[in-house]
Amino acid sequence: MEKNQNISLFSDSKADNEETNKKTKTLFITLNGKKVEMPIEEIFDSSRFNSIKAVTYSADEKFINKICSNFEKVDIIIGIQNEQVQLRGLKAFTANAVNYLREDPVEFLENLNNGNKKKLVNRTWTVRVPISATVHSKFYILQGETESRIILGSANMSENAFSEKSNQFENIAIFDNSEMLDTYLEYFELINSRCIDFVGKMLLEKAKAKLERKKNEKAGNQEINITFNYGSEKDEARLLVSQDFSEGIEKTVKELTADLNDEEAKNETDEARYLEQSLLEKGRLGKEEKEKTIYAVRMVEAVFNKRSRKKENFINSPETYKKAVKKIMEVRTAIKVTEDVAERKKLILREQDMGNGHSGLFLIKEDDTAVPFGQEATESEIKASIENFYTLIENYKKFTFDYDDDYGSLIMENILYAFTSPFVQSIRKKLKSSALEISPFYFVGGAARSGKSKLMDITVKLMGIEKQKLIYNNIVGNKKDKKKAAIMTQIESWMYEDNILPLMIDEIDEDFFRNKKRGNELITNVSTVTAESLKMTPCFIGNTNASEFLLPERAARRSIYIQNSHKFKKEMLMESTEAFDELFDKLDDSLFNDFVIRFAEKLSDDDTEWKNYSGNSNVLDFLYWTREIFKEYFKIAGKLLKTKNFLQKILKKN
Repeated sequence: MEKNQNISLFSDSKADNEETNKKTKTLFITLNGKKVEMPIEEIFDSSRFNSIKAVTYSADEKFINKICSNFEKVDIIIGIQNEQVQLRGLKAFTANAVNYLREDPVEFLENLNNGNKKKLVNRTWTVRVPISATVHSKFYILQGETESRIILGSANMSENAFSEKSNQFENIAIFDNSEMLDTYLEYFELINSRCIDFVGKMLLEKAKAKLERKKNEKAGNQEINITFNYGSEKDEARLLVSQDFSEGIEKTVKELTADLNDEEAKNETDEARYLEQSLLEKGRLGKEEKEKTIYAVRMVEAVFNKRSRKKENFINSPETYKKAVKKIMEVRTAIKVTEDVAERKKLILREQDMGNGHSGLFLIKEDDTAVPFGQEATESEIKASIENFYTLIENYKKFTFDYDDDYGSLIMENILYAFTSPFVQSIRKKLKSSALEISPFYFVGGAARSGKSKLMDITVKLMGIEKQKLIYNNIVGNKKDKKKAAIMTQIESWMYEDNILPLMIDEIDEDFFRNKKRGNELITNVSTVTAESLKMTPCFIGNTNASEFLLPERAARRSIYIQNSHKFKKEMLMESTEAFDELFDKLDDSLFNDFVIRFAEKLSDDDTEWKNYSGNSNVLDFLYWTREIFKEYFKIAGKLLKTKNFLQKILKKN
């Protein structure tokens, strides 16, 4: 984004609805041979049918939650995308095993809503994947007490396939009460016989034990969520996945090598083990997919005993495999450059838990337990918070030179960006091809004594998670040797971490902007990689006294830079310090706790429009819904009618 090309607090924005309205419906449907139009809810009608069997090449958990939640019995076979479609025997087994481990059953389980997790745990649901064959079929069998439905066609079990808003052409043929029912039920069972449970026995047992423990801990009708805590517990869950996977492998490998002698079986096994190279060498994988694939490949390789020449010993013992897997999982731990590196709190987002009064945010405690974050504020708390914002603006107006209402809007935008930052990656997901237009880097620059540090302190307190900001040159403690490079290494490590708590860093020195190996590479690489992978990573909010914004054009386009040239008046230093200290003492995190719940509601609503633009410009306004929520706050506080000048001016901006 260009220098000072900020989006004002309450600017009018327009939704990009024209393109959606003009779109042709891309899902072609026939019912018993006649072309029809049917909404998804009618296609998968749980009021007529109480069970569903699905075979799909790929699936997403959100869509499964949407269409399957009201069925009593659900059996899903997910083919899992595999480029090695024509492989047979041990090679097919190995390729499927890599894909199975790459898809992460732990994440799949966590992404189901609470009710569906419990159904999976209680075995009224099954989710299976092929292990010795490739499945490319797509069909759905719905059954009720007196009715049945078969759905055939090209559509996978995903929103993109069944949505009318999609730009992807799909077709389905629906047959109600068809004579083909028994034939397709037999076909389903044939495919099912070549599959294993995607969420295996050991992982389900752990989830069930966790559910029972939580039931005993909670009283009444409190909602119970099955999640695996960040850190050691999640690693333990993934270890169980690998053990589930290893169970039965020996039997499968013996079946696949039964007709081969030792030498032939060894050759086949060696060829199977090196299949991953064809995936990695094709260069089609993004950074995250590549990392997942390498991880999965190493997990599968650990199954095989590379030294054995006898086919009965090709598979490692469970104890040997478990040790190898633990080593592989250790590699995934984030680095810490020195022992003096400041500890950061951890905030994670589970998108499946957003909405219905939940933010989807969880704070990770020292014992790795996940505590839900967010709480609705009372009307009096909202009024008090908005009054504090007015006091904040009045302080800047009184104590800085050349204050104007544009400057007031910049102060507020700092806070709005920080409040929105935990959801930036989720917004980028919604915008897909426009993800790069949303920057995870936000810098405020300008002269010393312009209140940048004060504002960051205030923002940190308003969010209520960290006790204080980070100081750039203190990040790696007292390290003297190659300190600047070490600082960059640590920041980069944090920026790729599964932790969406924003980095709030003050006093960034000029070297960060001047040295192309520092800020330029960090901003360019992180912005691009996180836009492609869309992992839940943090934003970087930084202050600098650097006199100029010296980043090369590519990095400058991928960051937001706000110039603050309004210095505090020296002669009023004591009075301004007292005024800001008095305000600081009044601040709390009640508004931020409320905001995250309201914003999560917007993100969880599929009808929310995210392509909004600032006035008549082509600048994507990703803070549009943040502004709308703050308008609600100002209205609750009674400030929209009796507003002060800075807000009046902002509301009129186009």
